[in-house]
Amino acid sequence: MYADADADWDPRAAYQSALKGWLLSWKTHKTGGISMHELELFCDCFYLPFQSGSRAEAFLGDLQHLLKTPPGDWGAAGRRFEQLCSDLDGLFDKMTALKNRDLLYALYRHVWELREEVMLLRKYLSWRKAKPGARPRYSDAGYRPGIFRGGLAAQLQRLLPMDEEGCFRHPSLSVAKNKSNGSRPL
Repeated sequence: MYADADADWDPRAAYQSALKGWLLSWKTHKTGGISMHELELFCDCFYLPFQSGSRAEAFLGDLQHLLKTPPGDWGAAGRRFEQLCSDLDGLFDKMTALKNRDLLYALYRHVWELREEVMLLRKYLSWRKAKPGARPRYSDAGYRPGIFRGGLAAQLQRLLPMDEEGCFRHPSLSVAKNKSNGSRPL
């Protein structure tokens, strides 16, 4: 069985409507709680199995630009990347105060995985900005070689590949282009 929509059905409008209904489940023990804007950001990160939402796609696009551009030329993409990282970090902190603990427990593993990848990318880009002429390998003790995960976290991991020794190598422009061609597995 499947749903048949009218020709004027807008998937993004349906998504926004569903988020408004779901926002009620996202009440927190903290003042301020989780906003509609934050919930949309979260859901864009976990939009569909083989497709990210618009804000997650923009985040990936900015990151791809930063990885293939010298730090002195990052400009607006660098500022957007930092702002979205801060937004995600704040959202993840707020999620720990969700009143609906079942919801938190169902999502926590996925959220924590994404948080770890965002933290790694921020550290790597900070290292690259601070040491633009440094050797092309970056290492972080918190990340071991050979670990693979799926979803947006996996897309982020492929943008900053790790070698067998646990070091991260700055991807060449050709690698970044090949890995970000937009194709998804069937």
